[in-house]
Amino acid sequence: MAAIVSALAYNFFFIAPVETFTIASPHEVFALAVFIVAALIAGSLASRIREQAQAARQRAADMQALYDFSRKLAGTAKPEEVLWASVTQLQGSLGRHVVMLLPKGDDLDVVAAWPPDTELGVSELTAARWASSRSEPSGSGTGTLPNGRFQFRPLTSPHGVVGVCGFEPGTSGLDSNAERKLAAILDQAATAIDRARLSSESAEQAARLEGERYREALLSSISHDLRTPLATITGSVTSLRELGDRMSPESRDDLLQSIEEESARLSRFVANLLDMTRITAGTLQAKRDWVDVADVIRSAVERARKYFPSQSFETGIAKDLPVIRADSVLLGQVLFNLLDNAAKYGGGDPVNVYARRDGEEIVVSVTDNGKGIPGEDLDRIFEKFYRRSRSDGRSPGTGLGLSIARGFIEAMGGRIHAESPAVKKRGTRIVMRFPVTASAQKSESIFGKLDM
Repeated sequence: MAAIVSALAYNFFFIAPVETFTIASPHEVFALAVFIVAALIAGSLASRIREQAQAARQRAADMQALYDFSRKLAGTAKPEEVLWASVTQLQGSLGRHVVMLLPKGDDLDVVAAWPPDTELGVSELTAARWASSRSEPSGSGTGTLPNGRFQFRPLTSPHGVVGVCGFEPGTSGLDSNAERKLAAILDQAATAIDRARLSSESAEQAARLEGERYREALLSSISHDLRTPLATITGSVTSLRELGDRMSPESRDDLLQSIEEESARLSRFVANLLDMTRITAGTLQAKRDWVDVADVIRSAVERARKYFPSQSFETGIAKDLPVIRADSVLLGQVLFNLLDNAAKYGGGDPVNVYARRDGEEIVVSVTDNGKGIPGEDLDRIFEKFYRRSRSDGRSPGTGLGLSIARGFIEAMGGRIHAESPAVKKRGTRIVMRFPVTASAQKSESIFGKLDM
């Protein structure tokens, strides 16, 4: 149209006689013909370039949409989330009703659909099952069960069919561009579903292996740490029963003391197992009462001195420590576990307990003067059943004390870590930090004014 109008305008305004459509000279006829041919060729080329530019823009938009879709799938961890993202992408790309189905037992279950209230009839569900079992398209527009509204395509991964996609093809079906987009989206969805399934199975397998490792360590610990005190108690009781009248009072007292010590050891072991079970099961509920850290430290040290009469414990508590929100029972148990651990690995040297204020935190530390802990094992000592060997090669205790301490401290809102070496390139220091709340600071200032 532009070429014809331009030719007529050129004839009317520039070819003599002007302002008429008459052509007087033969060479003007040839020039006009050349002009029309050139205009037609240029118009055809311009139209083709415009179509190619539009196709390039459409391909770029499709590539960007697929990139955004793949990035969205990369952040999904469940097959259901993958299907919802796929449904949204397909509906936006094709403008058709879409349903996604996942295997559930021996059947298929509609997991995602757009519109969300889309329901499938009996014949459509049969077509979906056919697509899943035969790994080929079925439903509308195919040779298998074509009477339904939806056409179903299997989502195929390297491990087989992981789901089924259904869409409305309409009367005209899908063009080549829509078919390419559908195939690309379905391939990405199948890969993402397979990845999510494998990730879930891997996590379950890791959890099973961790449970097996935990049970093996528990049985190993129980077989040793229960057998020893029970054997001692049984032997002492047998000796008292058979030789009680013929034994000296000192020997009887020694056996009774052994029974008492081993019974206390057995009681602590069972208590540690129960505490670890509560922490692992997530049923530990720490109270958040006002606690005087100094009183708890003194109580725990006195208890440790009764259990370890030959061990020296030294305390250094700063004056005017504010109270904290914590559980006094759990905090006392933590301190006793740390003192017990320090007494076992301290090499007989004094164990130091310090408490001070550091900014907005209360810092409590327990330090021994043993051989210390290698840097690579500082984090491992808080793992369940991790035990450091003594000089004679034996591993005392159950390996639960520090793990329980960490669980209790975190339940009370605090933090705990280990430092080694502690003093003069020796020893280990376990440091606990508890936040000082605004209420505690206010109470401290009020009590300070009252004291003045």
